[in-house]
Amino acid sequence: MSKPALTFFCELLSAPLSELFSGNKLINMLSKLDANISMGLLDLSSERAEVVKKLNRAKIPVTAWILLDKDQGYWTSLDTIEETAIQYNLFKVWKAKHKLDFAAIGLDIEPELNTVSALSTNPWNHAPILAKRFISNQNYYEKLATARAL
Repeated sequence: MSKPALTFFCELLSAPLSELFSGNKLINMLSKLDANISMGLLDLSSERAEVVKKLNRAKIPVTAWILLDKDQGYWTSLDTIEETAIQYNLFKVWKAKHKLDFAAIGLDIEPELNTVSALSTNPWNHAPILAKRFISNQNYYEKLATARAL
């Protein structure tokens, strides 16, 4: 695969993802652009695997963008590193089962989704918690070691 100059991020559930990549029009366009896809793994379904296989056959590089369920925080952070490690291991099994090829693994490192939502609603309610986290190193190095082990 050649080095892509353009990356498109795709964060769709399996059914709309399959619909988006039905036919060859989008695949041909991505090939002409020498682009790649960073695919948000909202699930590890057979339908999603078929889309990845189609992209693999067309030699379009795919980055596996590891995501959690929304109730688990959605993005990777030091608060969700254990969940991310579990999801990464599930991803490796899914990848092997379906014989998928990924150019890279992506982690979207942000605060948990519910924290971001709460901060946008009423940031002052979370000021004491955020201040404590900013000052404290509690569990930081242990979780950082877990993150590096991924």
